[in-house]
Amino acid sequence: MKISAVIPTYTLNKDLEKVANITISEIRSKVDEIIIVEDGGMYSPWLQSNSDKYLYHSKNVGFTKNVNLGLQIAEGEYIAVVSSDISQIIGEIDDLCIPGRVTSPITKNQDVPLLAGHFFVIPRTVLDERGFLNDSMRIFCSDADYEERIKDIFEQVPTVKILHGINTTLKVADLMGGEQLKVDRAIYANISNNANNSA
Repeated sequence: MKISAVIPTYTLNKDLEKVANITISEIRSKVDEIIIVEDGGMYSPWLQSNSDKYLYHSKNVGFTKNVNLGLQIAEGEYIAVVSSDISQIIGEIDDLCIPGRVTSPITKNQDVPLLAGHFFVIPRTVLDERGFLNDSMRIFCSDADYEERIKDIFEQVPTVKILHGINTTLKVADLMGGEQLKVDRAIYANISNNANNSA
């Protein structure tokens, strides 16, 4: 069984590079392939040398498209989507690899009852059947939309626990709240309304 980890980054400064370094150090021994997808921040020789695949884009395209780019090139039978601000992983990623199920660990410092957008694992077979994240939502709500699409096959796995540096990159990028949140929420609301009307 091969496990890939897709880590989207927006490395705006050296501090965020260090944060991503911690995430890579935490996950390196637990997966077979690390893919860094840099979304318009600085080019990092360190991140490149410590990943198996490093995609650098000089233009910022948004978190969701970054994740999808990583998913497209991942070689694993299971693919972990991991935010670049995960500072601790307790347990084995293997436990999250359940055939036909999308899974998330317990986030110790954050109550996330369903899919944790900052850390979830998708089997390749599910990705092929249910598709990628909806990248019309650049930063926010694409994980909530994906959760709706896979809720019948979702499972939280209590044997794996993580610590999440909540919104570390968003705070540095000054993207908390603001216009993009409103735009992405409106797109998500429209998708949800259309789904409810067609049900």
